[in-house]
Amino acid sequence: MSTNWQNAPMVPDSFVQHDGAATLGGVNLADVAAHYGTPLYVMDAATLRTACREYHQTLSQQYSAGHLVVLACKSNFNVGLSKLVASEGLGFDVVSAGELYTVMKAGFSGENVVFNGNNKTAEELEMAINFNVNRISLDNFDEIHRLAGIAKTLGKQVNVLARVSPGIECHTHEYIKTGQNDSKFGFPIQRLDELVEAVLAYPEQLCFKGIHGHIGSQIFELQAYKDLVTIFFERMNHVREKYNVVFEDMNLGGGWGISYTHDDSPLPIPTAMQAVADTVKAAAKEFDYPLPRLIFEPGRSIMARAGITMYGVGARKDVEGAMPFITVDGGMGDNIRPALYQAEYEAAVLNKLGQPDDPTPVRVVGKYCESGDIVLRNFTGPKLASGDTLIIFGTGAYNYTMASVYNRFGRPAMVLVEDGKHALLVERESLDDLLVNDRVPSWL
Repeated sequence: MSTNWQNAPMVPDSFVQHDGAATLGGVNLADVAAHYGTPLYVMDAATLRTACREYHQTLSQQYSAGHLVVLACKSNFNVGLSKLVASEGLGFDVVSAGELYTVMKAGFSGENVVFNGNNKTAEELEMAINFNVNRISLDNFDEIHRLAGIAKTLGKQVNVLARVSPGIECHTHEYIKTGQNDSKFGFPIQRLDELVEAVLAYPEQLCFKGIHGHIGSQIFELQAYKDLVTIFFERMNHVREKYNVVFEDMNLGGGWGISYTHDDSPLPIPTAMQAVADTVKAAAKEFDYPLPRLIFEPGRSIMARAGITMYGVGARKDVEGAMPFITVDGGMGDNIRPALYQAEYEAAVLNKLGQPDDPTPVRVVGKYCESGDIVLRNFTGPKLASGDTLIIFGTGAYNYTMASVYNRFGRPAMVLVEDGKHALLVERESLDDLLVNDRVPSWL
């Protein structure tokens, strides 16, 4: 494992290693850890801005029919991050009242919001309609009728997309595949005619704008996206011929992968986006179909590499015949991905940068009461000792949004760094915060 992390593919853009120290966003990381405590999420604004621009600017330059790039809020989201990505031209892909409410409280309109989700409540749909979201993505037949009824009551017409399962298998973890035939998300593409007829039955309430597909997450294969485009144009052409409906939008979802380890090798975002845009243009020409507006919903590829997590190292436990254990002050409560997906990461020891590696690998584990609470299954680096600070790279996506208060540990703080400045995005949860919603029945 390399001890020179600067410019490694999983490291944030502004990370600088020099003389045994490291800065991020021009801020000394040791000072950040001392000021805010650990465990701590740290987000690099420079990396976030670059990723947003790579999507937005590539499509602006390579695709003339218009586009909308919406951040998949599930990846990492709060009021501060929403303001940052919006300043770079992105909108928001929301799947809940909570995510939509965050957009509202941040001061944005629904103009650049796409509302997804496989089980939207009546309250969420009404909230989305009243907020005038740009598109609501339909996921099932019950939702079509429910949405039409709410729209009629409110006296509004709603712009909708139809999310379909295109039947595409991609090489990623089983739990983050979404495009296969047996996915819980979307309509089976074989039922597209039935779907179109159901939507067209409500001409005053539902305005059919386009088609939506999502094939999974942490994907490196361009062919899967090209196959999705081909399938979509074939079906869109069929719908045009049979129902005289021309779709204005084509939502290709998100899912582009990042380098979590040195073994991962995704194409750069601009290369991937240009290839997809070229495929859409070629397919539109083949089918003599008007170029649709493209919608993309990136999350991980914007957030993941921008974030690091810093942990304080606790105890070492040597076990005969097994790999030694090193404990840290966080774990599965702030990063469930190793337990959920067997996710792997690269890591560095902040206070021992540039020091030689210890040849004995160790297993880094958290402080939660689960044997599956493993942060790093096999870490080789400078020898870890109590008081060290461990940096885990690539933790900007899903770690915070999937965090829990298991064992009644509070969730970590999140900090943004940029141009020599640092500030909180999210406060650390205190012991009192953990009790704020507790109630005692009157008979106890």
